[in-house]
Amino acid sequence: MRVTKQELNNFGLFEKLPEELKNLSDKDFFVFYYHVIEERAQLYIHDYEVVKEVNLSLYRQLAKKTGVPKEFYPLNIGFFSNTFETRDGIFYQFLRTYNDADRVKAFYSNAVEQDKIVDVNVSTNSIANIYTSDDFRRSISYFCNGRLQTIMQVYDMVNDSMKNRLSRTLYGDALKKVVNLVIYDGGVLPEMGGTLRFMVIGENAKLTPEQQERLLEAKNLIRSMIPVDKVYSVTGWALSQNDGKWRTNIADNEANILTANMYPYQGKNLYVPTGQNIEAILPILQNPARSISSGYKGRLIEVFSHPTLFNYYPRLALMPIVYWYGEQSAEQNFYFAPDERGGYIVINGSVQSGDSLSILLHEIQHYVQHQEGFATGGNLFLARFVASVGSNAVRKIFSCINRMERYFREYLYSDESRLELINVISGENPKSQSAKQLKKEMLEILSNIDEYKFKYKTINFYLVLYVSEQEDFSTNEVLTYLESKVPDQDVIYELFENISEGYKESKKYRERLLNEGYRESDVSSILFKGYENLYGEMESRSVQASRFVESEFKNYFYLTKWENTPIQQLTVIDGVEEIIDCKNIKAAVETKDGEYVLHFKKDTTCVPYLHELGHIVHDCLDKLGYKNEIKKQFDDDLYSDDLNEWFVDRFMAYLKAKLPDASLQKDLRLDLKLTENAKISKMLDEFFAETEYSSRFRFLQTILSIE
Repeated sequence: MRVTKQELNNFGLFEKLPEELKNLSDKDFFVFYYHVIEERAQLYIHDYEVVKEVNLSLYRQLAKKTGVPKEFYPLNIGFFSNTFETRDGIFYQFLRTYNDADRVKAFYSNAVEQDKIVDVNVSTNSIANIYTSDDFRRSISYFCNGRLQTIMQVYDMVNDSMKNRLSRTLYGDALKKVVNLVIYDGGVLPEMGGTLRFMVIGENAKLTPEQQERLLEAKNLIRSMIPVDKVYSVTGWALSQNDGKWRTNIADNEANILTANMYPYQGKNLYVPTGQNIEAILPILQNPARSISSGYKGRLIEVFSHPTLFNYYPRLALMPIVYWYGEQSAEQNFYFAPDERGGYIVINGSVQSGDSLSILLHEIQHYVQHQEGFATGGNLFLARFVASVGSNAVRKIFSCINRMERYFREYLYSDESRLELINVISGENPKSQSAKQLKKEMLEILSNIDEYKFKYKTINFYLVLYVSEQEDFSTNEVLTYLESKVPDQDVIYELFENISEGYKESKKYRERLLNEGYRESDVSSILFKGYENLYGEMESRSVQASRFVESEFKNYFYLTKWENTPIQQLTVIDGVEEIIDCKNIKAAVETKDGEYVLHFKKDTTCVPYLHELGHIVHDCLDKLGYKNEIKKQFDDDLYSDDLNEWFVDRFMAYLKAKLPDASLQKDLRLDLKLTENAKISKMLDEFFAETEYSSRFRFLQTILSIE
């Protein structure tokens, strides 16, 4: 909840705050330069100022800061307006920096109770199970009562035809649920984890029965349109508006680094797996990727103790880990590297980068993101890429990369392709130092058939980076080779054109900042903050920042609100191949194993409800053997690029031509894209033939012809 200065004063938390914040006007912002002290749940605040606008120019000031103690470097930028959100973790740390911990605890205990005073009843219309046409009728009467008869007429037609043609009913056999449409930043919240088609923590952990019950309660509340933060307060489960995934906290206050297998080596503690010696693992330190395939016996369970985490993710216990950490180190390498085998973790550095347990928790959170399909954070090559591309083009480019990854898996995932890639890349002449390094790393992976098999995602990513670094991709031999492997060559060219465009934009962005007077060091800081503000990175840093928060507040704070910076938050979701404008989503149909869930919101027209039914009819015709003919008709239409939506438009045009229903005609009258296709209409005639509705069609057509 948002609180004012007066409310802080009521709890004795106002007087010790900086005068600049106490006297802040409604039009200004209080900006502070800080470093998180995790073990105290406080901030080191170097200094602060009042500004009229929060923008990138603050990074100029950041570069000028002097006298920062080494242990509190680097500094971050935070800001507050004249009221405060109690669920922002950074506000909690800020209050603890200036006030007694017991006073802050009393204030937050009250805030938690106040936030729980809310009506969170489940709406009876939020999730409707469908067994009969009466169940569906009741559900639709909630969403669109004014068009109930029109909608039911068409759905009953399809139900009748499905019984005749496919020996299954629409109601109950195929259509299982109708739910309230819930939209997040990347699309529609799924109900059964199926494939979604649109009209323009996580759940994969082994949950306890109690957690499953709380998750089900949370889902029902969200469908009932209860605000996300209220659902989180009541159930402990939070729905991310960035990637549409459910998350919950588990306590990590009893987590520990185990020392039984730690040995001093060159001034740091080196983890030596049971049954191995220091000499055997030194090559792994030089090349941690070998920890998976070289007989290395290191496992996370020998380094890290957690009371519950391994129960939720059993495979995590056996994850390879390279751990070499101490007081001093030139190297500061910390990352989780995913691959098809699960991946590995590297902790190689010193206290200069923070507490090793907090860092390890951060990297473990990246593993959880990978397992759950959460919005992803960064590792070494991702950091480099985001820093190169800049903030604005990241999401579009990553959707292209995800599509390219699918093509790679379909057409290049073979030993023949591996050898061909070695030949093509070996003949390349890199035009930059970065391209040279990428070439070297690609050839290292390609030289080992096992590495290639399990690191095709990395190879795909490096290929994209390499071609972009070479700039003139239109004549690049690597691109020519990729085009030769994929049936639709234009798709590959289009993908790289989009990625190259993003690179060009990033360079313009960098040049613009330099022209505006930012120094090179300022620009580097801004670009790095763009990387840090990936949603997954913020989530992982929040795991670190919240580690020492009192357990009763664990489920109170927003999961990614332990920072507040001038850089926008970015969401990169692994596997997303298209960026969707969520504002235009009116309804959706979700499909899994031949079963459907319809996602609706209230509307005054019949269009969204019939539109989603069109997708089900399309699937029915595919099952009846019309798939190739439908594809042929679509290919002949040069003005459409989405087969599913093209078919639905033809279905809607068919209904418009066949049904003289006044409401339907009124709702469709202005949709000029609804043009009939003779062959599709013939298929639909055959689909609806020999039902009570086909005779009704014939009767109506006879009456119309007489007129």
